[in-house]
Amino acid sequence: MPDTPASPAGLLTPGHPHLLGSPGPGVFQSQPRPYDLLLRELEQLQARHKATQEQLEEARRQIMRDNTNMQKLEAKIAELEELVQKQKTTISNQSKTIADPKGLRKKQSGALLPVTPHRQVSNRPSFDTPFSNRAPNSSHSGVFDLPPPRFDLQSATRPQSVLGRVSSAASLPSSHIDFGSISSQFASRFQELWPKIERFGQVHANVPNVYNDSHIEKRIKEYIMAVSDQSNASFLLGSNVTRFLLLAKAINFYLVRDVLKITIIKGFNAAADTEIGNIKKCLFPDTPTTVRNMMFIAMANQVNKLKKEQGFREFCQRRLQDHTTKLWQLVGPLTHAGMTNMNAYSDLSAIISEAQALALDMYSTAFEYKFEFPVQNDLFVTTTMVNRDSFIKGDPQILMRNKTRVKLGITPVTRMRDNSGTSPTVQLIHLSQVLLKPPAKQ
Repeated sequence: MPDTPASPAGLLTPGHPHLLGSPGPGVFQSQPRPYDLLLRELEQLQARHKATQEQLEEARRQIMRDNTNMQKLEAKIAELEELVQKQKTTISNQSKTIADPKGLRKKQSGALLPVTPHRQVSNRPSFDTPFSNRAPNSSHSGVFDLPPPRFDLQSATRPQSVLGRVSSAASLPSSHIDFGSISSQFASRFQELWPKIERFGQVHANVPNVYNDSHIEKRIKEYIMAVSDQSNASFLLGSNVTRFLLLAKAINFYLVRDVLKITIIKGFNAAADTEIGNIKKCLFPDTPTTVRNMMFIAMANQVNKLKKEQGFREFCQRRLQDHTTKLWQLVGPLTHAGMTNMNAYSDLSAIISEAQALALDMYSTAFEYKFEFPVQNDLFVTTTMVNRDSFIKGDPQILMRNKTRVKLGITPVTRMRDNSGTSPTVQLIHLSQVLLKPPAKQ
C-alpha cells in the first residue's frame, strides 16, 4: 500500500512535538538566562559595597577619636610648656633675691643651717616610741625640714619637705637643692632603717620553734613563702643563723609594697588622690625628661600641700596604726611570745613610723625611686649586692665569677632618679643584702 504523504497539519500533532526543530524545554533549563547572571552579580556587588561602607564609617569614627585624643595631648603639652616657662621665671626671681645680701639678711637673723639630714641621736635606744626617730618637735633641721610651698602648677618649683616644722633654712631656694646631697641623705636613712629591722628579728623572733611554726595560720605561711620560696622557707625559719633575716625580709617587703610609696597619703584628700592618679596614668617609659620632671614636681607639691592641711598628722597616725596591725598579723605569730608580745608590737610600730616619715620626705621631692629585691636564682652581682651568708663566704669577685646564685634577697636594691637636667641622672643609694646558694656541682 503506497505511503500517504503526511499533511502539514500532521507534523504539529501531539505525537510529533519536536519534528519542526524546536529545542524543547530541557534546553532552556540547563542554560541560565543573562538576566539571572547579572542579578546575582549585582547582589554580590551590593554586599561588597555595604561592607566597604561600614569599614569606611568605622575608619571615620576612629579618625574622630584620634583627633580628640590629639587635641587633648596638645592641650596638655601647651599647659606643661607654660608651666616650664613660669617655673624658669620663678627660679630666676628667687635667684635674684638670694643674690642680694641685704634682702637675705632681712629674711634671716642668723646663718643658714647646714644641709644635713635629720638624724637619730646616737645615745637613744633603738626602739622607744612610735615616733622615736622622727619626733615632730626635734631640734635637728635640714633640707627635708623646710616648709613646703603651696601647690600651684603655674608656678611650681622644686618642692621641699616638712611635717609641721619651721627652720631658719626656709629661705633656701628650691633651685639650690642638690640631687647628690639629697641622695646621700636618703642613703644614710636607709642604712639606718634596714639594720633596725634586722635587729627586731634578732631580739624578738630568732628562737626557732618547730611546733609553733608548724601551727601558724595558712595565710602567714603563704606570705613567708611568697617573700622567700617554698623550698627554702622552712630551712630559713628553722635556723637561728637565718631566721631573723627571713623575718627582716618579710617586714622589708611589706614596707616597700605598702609604705614606701606615694600612696602613703592616699585617702586623706580625694582631689589630691585623683590628681596624682591622673599624673601617674600619663607617665610612660618614653615620657620626655622635661615633662617627666614637671609631673613629679606636681605630685611632690601635692604631698607638700597635704602636709600643711589640718588633720594630716592625725591621718598619718591612723595609717600608722593600720599598717602596724596588718604587718603584726603577718609577723607577730613568729615572735617569741606570739601575738601577746607587746614590746615587739611597739618596736614594730616604731619601725613603720620611721618608714612612713621617710616616705613622706621622699615624695616631697621631685625624684623617682625604684626598689628591687633580687629573687631566687638571680646571679650574684657585686655592683648591686652584698653577701650576708654565714656559710658561703669568700672573695665577692670570685663568687661572681663562679656564677653563685641568690637564695634570698633581704633588702632591696634602691635607686633614685633626677629628671631636672637635659638627661636623667640615676643614683644607686643602697645595695641589696643577700643570702647565697651553694655553687652548682660540676
